[in-house]
Amino acid sequence: MPLSGRRAVVVNAAVVDGRCVTPDNFLGSGLAHTPGFPGRTTGSTGAVDGPYDAPPEDTGEALDLAAAKLTLTFGFGPGLFEKDGKPRFGLEGRRPDALIDLPHFPGDALQPERTGGDIVVQACADDTQVAVHATRNLARIGFGRVRVRWSQLGFGRTSSTSRAQTTARNLFGFKDGTANLTSEDTALLNEHVWATAGNRQGEAWMRGIHVS
Repeated sequence: MPLSGRRAVVVNAAVVDGRCVTPDNFLGSGLAHTPGFPGRTTGSTGAVDGPYDAPPEDTGEALDLAAAKLTLTFGFGPGLFEKDGKPRFGLEGRRPDALIDLPHFPGDALQPERTGGDIVVQACADDTQVAVHATRNLARIGFGRVRVRWSQLGFGRTSSTSRAQTTARNLFGFKDGTANLTSEDTALLNEHVWATAGNRQGEAWMRGIHVS
């Protein structure tokens, strides 16, 4: 589920029916980061323990697989907050002032069918099947409220996130991301990565989240 434009507020929780829900209680997939621990299935009955004459609550692709360090990141585009000038989902006044569609840049070749949307979900795991299972069940749970506009598989760690790590090489063999900020660059992260509480009351919810 992609974002509108190319600027997003990225958080580790989502708002559903006015409640703040984390990936753990939204998906129920068990974000147990300990290797080898099985992930929990979606819902109370999972893929196999539900009623005989009803669809299962879990699609079953990750049955018996470990949680594989699954993490989910949700990004909110401008369209989540308002559409055609009208507020949506009870989020009136909460759209950050800086959350706007970026202008056209030289060399842009954006495809309309692969742009736009209100929410983007990034699922990362050591097992691709676990990540796909997570996004598939999110889309299934949201049926009737959201639909998938496009999706794309990715792989690999493409940059270092701390000075203790070496910069990974991309598919061309080049080191990519050497000059990126690292976890030790606290002051720079506070300046360029983590959002502040904003300049007005409606932006206070943004404090401490990641903006890209």
